[in-house]
Amino acid sequence: MIPTVQYLKEKFAEYNAQMFGNELPPINIVLTRAKSFGGKYIFGAYQLIEISIYRDFPEREVQDTLIHEMIHYYIHHKGLQDTSPHGRIFKKMMNDINIRYGRHITVSTKVKSDENIVNQRITAHYICVSTFKSDGHRGITVCAKTRIFEIRRTLTHASVIKSIEWYGSTDTFFNKYPNSQTAKVYQITEAELQEHLKDAIPLVCTDSEIRPK
Repeated sequence: MIPTVQYLKEKFAEYNAQMFGNELPPINIVLTRAKSFGGKYIFGAYQLIEISIYRDFPEREVQDTLIHEMIHYYIHHKGLQDTSPHGRIFKKMMNDINIRYGRHITVSTKVKSDENIVNQRITAHYICVSTFKSDGHRGITVCAKTRIFEIRRTLTHASVIKSIEWYGSTDTFFNKYPNSQTAKVYQITEAELQEHLKDAIPLVCTDSEIRPK
C-alpha cells in the first residue's frame, strides 16, 4: 500500500493507545521517496517521523515500520538512556510488542533483499528451556503455538527433566530450530542460551494459557 499522512496519523493514535499508554504527544508525520529507509525518527528541535513511499510496501510492513519509529520516539520522549540506537531498551520494547500483539518489528527499517528477508525473518518464538537432572545441561524446544500445552505436559512429567522455563523471543537465532509438534529437546550451551535469551520475555505457562510474567 501507499499510505497517506492521515492513515499514518490514525494508526499512530491507535498504537499510542494500545501499546504506549497514550504517553506519546502528537508528532509531525511526513512521507518521503528516499530508498535508504522504510522509516526514520528525527529528534531535536524539529521532531518528526518519516515513512518511505518509494515503492508499494505491504500494509503490515508499513504499520510495523511506524511502530518501530514510535519506539524510538517513546525512548527519546521519556528521556531513557539506551545502550545504542537499537540497544537493550529498544529491543526489549520491540520484543514485548511483537510477542503481545503478533507484530514483526525488526531492528532495521531499511529495505532488504528477498534473500535476507527469508534468512532474517522476525518471528515470535515460544521457547521451552529444559534443565536435565543428570548433569544440569540445558536444552530448548521451540514450540509450535498449537502444541505448547501438550509439550508442557510431556516435559513436566519427563523423568530426566529437572525443571522447565518459558520465554518469548524474536531473536533470529531461533529460526534454525523447527517449530516442534512434539517434545523434542535440542541441547544448547549455556553461553548461547544466555546470549540469545537476554532480550527475551519470561512467560508463565499453565495447563490452559501462556502469558508474560
